[in-house]
Amino acid sequence: EQLNYEDKALSKEGIYADTGFFKVFKTKVIAGDAAHPLPDNHSIALSQEVANLLFRDVDALGKFISIGGKREFKVTAVYANYPDNSSNDYANYILPFHARHHEPEEWQDYYVSLYEAETKTAAEERIDTELKKFFGNENTKSYLFCLRDWRLHWNFKNGKPSGGRIVYVVIF
Repeated sequence: EQLNYEDKALSKEGIYADTGFFKVFKTKVIAGDAAHPLPDNHSIALSQEVANLLFRDVDALGKFISIGGKREFKVTAVYANYPDNSSNDYANYILPFHARHHEPEEWQDYYVSLYEAETKTAAEERIDTELKKFFGNENTKSYLFCLRDWRLHWNFKNGKPSGGRIVYVVIF
């Protein structure tokens, strides 16, 4: 989407997340409150690159930017850029999860961190309950997949792993 600040405009990709994202992916907050980088639904965290492009030498914290020319968000954190080899390298900004407009039938990817693998089924049920309340859709069904397995088992059919690069490993 397009980010606007005064007369500057950038087209960048971003994500919607809660503050747990910063802990799970060990995102280094370099300006703002690292414990609460997104304190409310009108906050935005910017990558260091985007902050530099929009604000140059001015402190980005506390400034308001608009997304898509429609909604305004207050910059509450700036985080270190993700490396190019990261699966999050496209996360140029992070908006609060609840600030996103959700469509009831929309396919979504969510990242969750579990303490124990045995809790997978219970966690899926809890997530389904919350998503059904949030979206108002009784057909909501979640499937948790271990991120460590993503590089080899990235192909899915009907919500279940059905191949991926593991095929090449088996062939070799």
